[in-house]
Amino acid sequence: MKELVYHRSLLPGRAYGNLKDAVGTNDITKYFPNINPKGQKDPSRYVLNRLQREAAERLTADVGTGHWSAVTAQVHLAFEKVKVHPVPAQSFNPPPKVDSCSLVLRRRPDARRLSPRAREVARMLFTQRRKQVGSAAKKLFPGAADVTAWLADLPRYGLTSLARPEAIPAEAWLTL
Repeated sequence: MKELVYHRSLLPGRAYGNLKDAVGTNDITKYFPNINPKGQKDPSRYVLNRLQREAAERLTADVGTGHWSAVTAQVHLAFEKVKVHPVPAQSFNPPPKVDSCSLVLRRRPDARRLSPRAREVARMLFTQRRKQVGSAAKKLFPGAADVTAWLADLPRYGLTSLARPEAIPAEAWLTL
């Protein structure tokens, strides 16, 4: 992967290119700059990625859709989608057999990040996508007080433990 850093006067952010088209959305966040605004390790406001169109759709999906995932929730907490620009296959040599795009994300002023525990629980529950979070959580995390408290907090978001992971908004995962 090459990092292309534009002059700050042209684009106050970073551009990432040459990502392998096979990179899945579970791996894509490692290419994003540090999203913890308090750490100020990378104050970039914009991120530009060139990736498969399908991966861009997964990263920017809406809650309640089939593409909503733990990674999507994290992206929604830290960034807002600015633009998705299609990149034709003829732009590459050899042309790929998949559609590509450039995805521009803008860091939210109140960017937040899921805790390591929240990422672990979300990732595990999303592997049980077709199951209700209550029954899946009891099976995957038996007796875990933090998960039990999180399930009890779901009504605050208009949900119950009968919800499926893709119906749970990003903000609800923060309470883990």
